[in-house]
Amino acid sequence: MGKNKMKVISTRHAGVDRLKVLVHGPAGAGKTYLASTTGNHRSTLVLSAEAGLLSLRQFDIKAIEIDSFAALRDTFAWIRAGAPLGGDPESEDTFQWIVLDSISEIAENCLEDMKKKYPDGRQAYGEMGNMMVQLIKSFRDLPYHVVMTCKQAREQDASGMMLYGPSLPGKIVTQNISYLFDEVLALRVNVDDEGKPVRYFQCQRDNQYDCKDRSGVLDLHEPANLNHVWTKIRHNVGENNA
Repeated sequence: MGKNKMKVISTRHAGVDRLKVLVHGPAGAGKTYLASTTGNHRSTLVLSAEAGLLSLRQFDIKAIEIDSFAALRDTFAWIRAGAPLGGDPESEDTFQWIVLDSISEIAENCLEDMKKKYPDGRQAYGEMGNMMVQLIKSFRDLPYHVVMTCKQAREQDASGMMLYGPSLPGKIVTQNISYLFDEVLALRVNVDDEGKPVRYFQCQRDNQYDCKDRSGVLDLHEPANLNHVWTKIRHNVGENNA
């Protein structure tokens, strides 16, 4: 009987090939605008489910408007097949950044479809949750930088402290969402001394914000710029050498 051959690697060689990030933030914080910070507009594709492309009007970034869960599945199949740059089937180049804005809206659309199919609300929520988790995993595992945005939940705990984290319908998605990404960032906005808004990412969890940095190289606060985040992780962690 032949011996099984197992590939054993060293954790010293663990690296990262692509950015896989979830960004949660309040309405008006600028989540959609983040698509303009990838560092390469030509290779960025926005999947817009919120009809919020107006904030990107000054840029030339390709986008697909998503109006249903079925449309998103069709778009996923197209991307997985190669996603030719600019939608040109003759192009040998492909998009490198996929920005899904937002999965909260997609989940709500999916839930409405499930409610029509299943009279039992609990079953509708369960089906929606399972479908969304599978879809998120499928997009996450594409060989591209994948950025997903979502709404931000704002809740008060027993002590009166406000807690902030990703907001999606149903327990299945909400309880699993943070485990599905390498980076979970909170988009925050403060006002500087001149009264101008300053946007930044919170990258590490504290007693108020649900965040995660699996790379271990991001500071508590980083500029709200996706290319900055990716460059810092790549330079400090390196490519996957496994």
